[in-house]
Amino acid sequence: MSNLYNLHKTWFVLGVFFLYYGCAPNTQLANPEPDWIRVQPTVEGYWYGVGTVSKPLPSGYRELARTNALEEIASQISVQISSSMKSVVTELNYNLNTYTKSIKESRLDQVFSSIEPVESFETKNQFYFLARLSQKKYYDFIEESRRNAITTAIRYLEKADSEYSVSSFTNLGNAWLEVKDFLDQPIEIEYPRGSSKSENLYSLIKLKFADYIQRIDITPSVNVLNVKIFIDKDQSFTVTCTDKKTGDSIQNMPLIATLNSEDQKMRSSTDNHGKVEFHMDRITAKSGNQTYYINMDLGSLLNEYVIALAPFSYPGTQVNLLISGPGIYVEAKEQNFGKKLTNPVVSSAVKEFCVSEFSAVFVPKNEADFIIFLNVDTDGLSEQPNEYGLFVAYANANLKFINSKTGDEVYSKSITNIKGADFSSIKTAGERSIEKLSERLREKVLPEIIRTLNE
Repeated sequence: MSNLYNLHKTWFVLGVFFLYYGCAPNTQLANPEPDWIRVQPTVEGYWYGVGTVSKPLPSGYRELARTNALEEIASQISVQISSSMKSVVTELNYNLNTYTKSIKESRLDQVFSSIEPVESFETKNQFYFLARLSQKKYYDFIEESRRNAITTAIRYLEKADSEYSVSSFTNLGNAWLEVKDFLDQPIEIEYPRGSSKSENLYSLIKLKFADYIQRIDITPSVNVLNVKIFIDKDQSFTVTCTDKKTGDSIQNMPLIATLNSEDQKMRSSTDNHGKVEFHMDRITAKSGNQTYYINMDLGSLLNEYVIALAPFSYPGTQVNLLISGPGIYVEAKEQNFGKKLTNPVVSSAVKEFCVSEFSAVFVPKNEADFIIFLNVDTDGLSEQPNEYGLFVAYANANLKFINSKTGDEVYSKSITNIKGADFSSIKTAGERSIEKLSERLREKVLPEIIRTLNE
């Protein structure tokens, strides 16, 4: 509450200064202590507050004491507002906590200048300050503000009803913002004007929101999209927004497309034909189907207090993505000292990685999205064992990852001098080196391909 008072600090301090030194009784310095120090005054037609500051007195202690007194008055008003609001808010199914703070601050802001200093008193240990607020002035202020708010709110309602469009929602929102700080008081109006029809203003705004929202029809150009991981990029789908009641397109309607609830969001607004095109990000998920949920983006139009008006169910649609892995062809040549391996180790590791990481399927070369060229061989310094009795071999590999549709080289890597040793033969040593090369490929090289494809 102090923040609210600080907003008016300058003018209030000046006002109180003149009142205090010009009109208010002088600070009492001796006993007897006034009764209001021990018991807060209860005078019909007023709220009283007592502010206290302990000695030694800080700089600005009078202002601090006044502020404390005002907070006491504010707390009494808050109790009165909360008590009045409970039945109304509960009946209309609004969130009490959402509006209570706003109403209290608004009320106090309006009547702040009417708070009067009454008396101060100083003892050996304390400084006291007594202030009051006329309840008549308070209620007169509120009533005048309420009448003005109702008049303005009705104008917004009439604008909202004049032509159904996106502006209808902003006008309804503005109508609500005008009267939200009077939720503790029923508001009955004649609407439409001249109709002799009585309407509860709060309920009327709420019902119009629900009606307007339910009139929105959001239709996608497709219900299902087939998407290949890493391949299909810059794909798009179109959504059309129309009025169910008239069939007319709705321009400038803000929409939000959310992939799998929270992962990725796209926002845009409909054009003059009620259409909006959403351009998808390239899909990089390992596997599994996904869904774009497209809904009215009411949060971009309306204030948080309007959003909290009711738990509306926003109209929307969805586009399902049937995701598949890219087609891959592996052209591999694996040798050990120039002899073809009967059980190719490296190409098997490459295939396993592609399946596990991006759901690849293996297809003929002419159907492939990507072609992997792999060349593996071994060599050695000698076919004889070294001084420790070990045969030593070195594996080398060249790997290329080609986009077959464009012919572009996506990734290339050479791995050399991967050492393997064995006591039995140079051939076995070569096999050991190839196994180590395969491990290096899985741990270091192949993940680099994923990072490159994701760029």
